[in-house]
Amino acid sequence: MLERVRLGAQHVASRVRRGAARTDERAAAAVHAELAAASGASVTRVSDVRTLYELGAELGRGRTSTVFEAVERTSGQRVALKTLSTATLAADREELASVGCELRAMRALPPHPHIAQLRGVLVSGEHVALVLELVCGGDLLGSIERDGAYTEACARCILAQLASALWHCHAHGVCHRDVKPENVCFVRTDGCGERPVVKLIDFGLADFFAAAEPPSDGDDGLRGLAGTAVYAAPEVMAWYWEEDANLGDAGTQPGSRTKPAGLVAAPYGRRCDVWAAGVVLHAALVAELPFGQALPIDELLHRCARIGPDWSAPGWAAVSAGARELVASMLAPRADQRPHVRQLCEHAWLRDEVARVGRSVAAARALSLIHI
Repeated sequence: MLERVRLGAQHVASRVRRGAARTDERAAAAVHAELAAASGASVTRVSDVRTLYELGAELGRGRTSTVFEAVERTSGQRVALKTLSTATLAADREELASVGCELRAMRALPPHPHIAQLRGVLVSGEHVALVLELVCGGDLLGSIERDGAYTEACARCILAQLASALWHCHAHGVCHRDVKPENVCFVRTDGCGERPVVKLIDFGLADFFAAAEPPSDGDDGLRGLAGTAVYAAPEVMAWYWEEDANLGDAGTQPGSRTKPAGLVAAPYGRRCDVWAAGVVLHAALVAELPFGQALPIDELLHRCARIGPDWSAPGWAAVSAGARELVASMLAPRADQRPHVRQLCEHAWLRDEVARVGRSVAAARALSLIHI
């Protein structure tokens, strides 16, 4: 059964509390200036985030961030607040640059109905807060943990919306790099039956590429380890041995620090998102991950690149050949043999549902709810 996993060895962010130590104003001013310059976004200085928003339940945690449900005091609008320590960002240039990249990625994307939107950025002496669209129906992983596998019709509906969101990202030069069930969230708590509405969240590991069309060799010039190991493509996992990384609590055991013979960490591209979406589809269809979970990183990479999913697992007996064929293509070990998002959307098992999603996006555009 699937288990919730997170990236990184520690979760250092804590619940926002009154009375916490405050960063000096010079550090806050430096963080404000850096984020504004790095992201091109409007970043607002405030004395205290809590003067503008009333914080509610904690929604989730990352390595250095905590996300809360919140209510804007003046309008009553419900939002999600992703909070980070200003002191941590002031002291850690790499983490500050990462947050700047996240803001730049979200600002680069015109609104899309299946991507949670960034509403604003606040900086106080104590916290940096990203004001995000609230998606309050829970995430896909929680749904699978609670209810098990989805029907093909429902899994198809979810994948079509995820593919639409990724196509939008890739069309604007953004690779998400952390697609996983935890980052696919339902708009409504009841799930909407066989036609749930989902949104892609969390661009904290996003990166940029320049090529308008997907390169035939799959190389968009992206580099470095990113994401959660059990959802990461082989070409991304190969960077594990090039960086001082520990993905031990990202669904794996730490694994050998000796690089497998012949492994080369090479630049990669946007098709890593397609691999991750393939793992998500696999999980939705049979409520299992394709390559196991509590494995050393080198063994996980071996299974991804050399062995492949276990198609004899009981859940696959009730799944159509078309769905299985699509999952297999998305999990092709070599990126140049994997479909890019447009090709994914043209697959016979998915294309009618993609067309339906496209019509809903077009209708939203006509109503001026989005502008692409």
